[in-house]
Amino acid sequence: MKHRWIIAVIAAVLLILTGMIVIRQRSIHAQAHSTTGHDACCPTEEGGHTEKADITVEHADAHEGVKVAGLETVSVVLAHVTAQLSVTGEVQHNEDQTARVGSPVSGRLTHLAGKVGQRVHAGQTLATVASRDVADVQSALIRAHAEEQAARAKLANIKELAATGAFTQRPLEDAEAAFGSAQAEVKQAEAALARARNARELAANDLERKQKLAKANAYHGPQIEAARGAVAEAQAELESARAAAKVKQTAYDRGKRLFDAGIAARREVEAAEADLEDANAKEKEARTHLDIARQTLAREENIAGQGLYTSAETKAAESALHQTEREVDTCEAALQRAKGQLTVAQSVLAREKQVAGKSLLAKQEIQGAEAELARARAEVQAAENALRALRVAGASGNAVSIPITAPISGIITERQATPGQAVEASSDLFTIINTNHVWVWANVYEKDLAQVRLGQATEITVASFPGKMFRGVVRHIGTGMNAETRTARIRCDVANPGSALKAGMFATVNIATGKGTQALLIPKTAVLDEAGKKIVFSPCMDCEDDQASGKSCGSFDKLEVTLGTTHGDKIEVINGLEPGLDVVTTGNYQLKTAFGSGTLEAGCADH
Repeated sequence: MKHRWIIAVIAAVLLILTGMIVIRQRSIHAQAHSTTGHDACCPTEEGGHTEKADITVEHADAHEGVKVAGLETVSVVLAHVTAQLSVTGEVQHNEDQTARVGSPVSGRLTHLAGKVGQRVHAGQTLATVASRDVADVQSALIRAHAEEQAARAKLANIKELAATGAFTQRPLEDAEAAFGSAQAEVKQAEAALARARNARELAANDLERKQKLAKANAYHGPQIEAARGAVAEAQAELESARAAAKVKQTAYDRGKRLFDAGIAARREVEAAEADLEDANAKEKEARTHLDIARQTLAREENIAGQGLYTSAETKAAESALHQTEREVDTCEAALQRAKGQLTVAQSVLAREKQVAGKSLLAKQEIQGAEAELARARAEVQAAENALRALRVAGASGNAVSIPITAPISGIITERQATPGQAVEASSDLFTIINTNHVWVWANVYEKDLAQVRLGQATEITVASFPGKMFRGVVRHIGTGMNAETRTARIRCDVANPGSALKAGMFATVNIATGKGTQALLIPKTAVLDEAGKKIVFSPCMDCEDDQASGKSCGSFDKLEVTLGTTHGDKIEVINGLEPGLDVVTTGNYQLKTAFGSGTLEAGCADH
């Protein structure tokens, strides 16, 4: 093992020597040099150290070793920095910039242009699908145009009818007919009430008479009187039915004339005809009732002539009286209803007369037709929009080719499609991700969460691009904590020029959490690790010759530093350096190796 270690050291030294320029070794000149008073650059003791302003310095004289080729230095600067919280995170795709693209219709893929890994722009054609669904949309458009034409023709017809006064005359005539019918109903109700009251009086007289006859053993039945009353009632019913039939006949004749003149609709004539038929049926029924009543009267008179009445007729007379009293109550209620309907019909007639004078109904009909035309136009517009949304490219027989285009610019990451494949409107064919913006999800410890707010600026760095910084903004703070790690997830929206950041990369997220302050900054490349400490190399400028020439004599100070937070490609130095001091950024690894191997000997540390 010892030999292997020696071989490794020798190999490292040889590798370093290839990048150095050999200078003369220290000889007798070193003794002469030591007598000239340049002790600062020509030490006489090894491993000299000094403490100056809490700066740990170890001095190495390059005259004793080699000069490093390509060595670069920068000055320590006092810069304005912002307090930052540094957390770890992971790069993920921006879901708001992710699009899953499918076919707007069912059909079959006839052309497939998009490929996985291809960068596309918004609107670029990815595939073409042949579908019959578009023909259905086109048919719907044709139907919508036809309905629009019909609605336009209807509006023109209504305007023409309105000009002739058809809309004002017809409702007025209907109202007049309804008023006449209501008057007839009142008269019928009054007649029915009169009959009921007469029947009640007859029933009362009949009961009284039969009771006297029963006491005098000269009783004869009341059936004849009841039959006579029934005949009278049937006669009144027939007269009422005849009057109603006459009113319905008048309404039917008027409707037929209006229909023949092209003013009334067929359904109105048919309704009037149905009412007339119903009235005629009622008249026929009333005539039948009268015939039956007359037959009953004849039968009762025959029975009375034979003297077959019994004392039970008294109870029948009492029942008849109760029945007539109920009939009177019913007729009185019917009369009240008829009078109420007459009042309503009178009001409607007055309103229609007023409407006819102002042509309000014609305006209402025109407005309805205009609304129907507007709905038809809306259907046409909807069909046109639906067809436009399908982005028709061209027809092939009854099918239409529809281009499937990219909704956003980005890279195709997935494709679930093959040429000739049958697709449904709900199936996803492509996944496109805009990689110019990504999300970085980071974990913030519970103790630091109060420092994080929405809208804070962030600086993102990844190991793949050392020294490169990506800027973002905190857009989401998680609502829960991880019970095991005691962290909350936050999301940063990060600009990703050139798509450098890849999903799955680990990242360091520096969040600006406070006001700016002054701090010493050096490049991170200037800092090296040594035995658990952080060190930098600085050219020695302590000798008089160095100060006089403004150049280092070739010696280097190894300085131990205490670091703070990272700011992009720079890092804050809390202790160990002063503003204006130069530090080595390129070649410091060679200096460290040469220093450790003895190629650069430890110099004096008295300066």
